[in-house]
Amino acid sequence: MAHERFKKPVIERAEVIKDFSFEGVIRPDNPVRVIDLLVEKIVDSSPEVFIEKKDNDYGATGYHPKVFLKLYLYGYYYKIQSSRHLEQECERNMEVIWLLKGQKPRYWKINQYRTEHKSHIAFVTKEFRHFLFKEGFIHLEAVTVDGTKVKANQSRDVLTIKKVDKKLKSLDRKINEYLRMLDLNDEVENLEEKLMKKKEEKETLKEEVSSMEREIMSIIEKKRVSGR
Repeated sequence: MAHERFKKPVIERAEVIKDFSFEGVIRPDNPVRVIDLLVEKIVDSSPEVFIEKKDNDYGATGYHPKVFLKLYLYGYYYKIQSSRHLEQECERNMEVIWLLKGQKPRYWKINQYRTEHKSHIAFVTKEFRHFLFKEGFIHLEAVTVDGTKVKANQSRDVLTIKKVDKKLKSLDRKINEYLRMLDLNDEVENLEEKLMKKKEEKETLKEEVSSMEREIMSIIEKKRVSGR
């Protein structure tokens, strides 16, 4: 029996629990559906880019790259700028629960993926350009890319390939800035966590010293009383 390489989804989107459907929670026009479709199509069309080959199928199962890419794109879209905050969204945000099918990677796993596989994110960004054309998004009345409306009608402001390329290059720069911001915020939060641990260690040490002092004073008092 073949060993499973990746963790299985925790929930199925069509699953109904006490008349509650996760699929029904997400509106058809919710941007999270575009993120889901985008990552699924890109990864499935180029699995060799995202799935590392192994000599064998043994070892602990891990999260599929799709999980991290979807979470990253969601974080970028909603300007969530730290791995810990992304982890929190996996716990409490119904959109993210739907998007990741209930999977909840820890912040250090999210950080690790970004650190080790920035090329994956760059690849998704590059393929996003083709996605806009292939899926017909630029033929709609308006397209929102990073919060900016792109006109696509036949008015005097008609969209051109040059304009699209300019806007997408700008998007690339913003994505790189976002990645740097994630790195910086994670470093700050890691330092804050270390500082908090040091403070806790200091308080613990102070309590141990106080306890030792009380014990010493107790021994001295007993000797003083017994020596009378």
